[in-house]
Amino acid sequence: MFKAVLFDYGGTLVTALDGDMMALVTEGAKLAHKYLEETLDAVPLFPAFVLSATQTLQAAYMQTLASPKEMDGERAVGDVLKALNISLSDEQFSRFAREWHKPFVVRTALNEGAKACLDELKGAGVKLAIISNNIWPQYFLEEELQRLGIKDYFDYVITSSKHGLKKPHAPIFEDTLKALGVTEAESAFVGNSLREDVVGPSMVGMKTVYLGRKNETMPGVRPDATIKSLAELNDVLKKLGD
Repeated sequence: MFKAVLFDYGGTLVTALDGDMMALVTEGAKLAHKYLEETLDAVPLFPAFVLSATQTLQAAYMQTLASPKEMDGERAVGDVLKALNISLSDEQFSRFAREWHKPFVVRTALNEGAKACLDELKGAGVKLAIISNNIWPQYFLEEELQRLGIKDYFDYVITSSKHGLKKPHAPIFEDTLKALGVTEAESAFVGNSLREDVVGPSMVGMKTVYLGRKNETMPGVRPDATIKSLAELNDVLKKLGD
């Protein structure tokens, strides 16, 4: 059996946020704008707010699109406020960002078989970690894990926003293995993206398990195992780890 199993988060441990992501961003912008209206005396009308926000966020996203570096969502949201000459206290800014993030949170639920899978692995003494490509502050993810009742399963959690580099780039995997005190040969990675969760960990020598609900294909990319549900995972890990 492996000494450590590392997981992707969105679409793997929890439901994937499929569909129109910009619709969620706009929904969050409405909530964030409403908070500003309730908090400040003078606030730009929503059309002006969302136009400035969209331009600022798109510029930040484009800067990191072809880069190994992750977009800093918290800084980008701060730039939105700066462009609109809006000043908030640290506490107000945190609430503002949370309101913007809320549409993503309310659509997040544990995938079938996730908790049972984690129970068995933790009970077997396997170290567990999450590596998530995520533009939001890491404490948002940690709060989600707490809400879902799975935070205490994990020995280490890292988001690309905190690390600075995204999957599939090797350093985020290598630094996580170092933090866990295990080697690549002693570890497996589980995720639902061939590029991020198979190519990346394979490059550093980890075994990979692809949660293949999307039936992706990439030339030359083959995970060590493919599953359709996390209920299959532990049996597969036992075979791969023998």
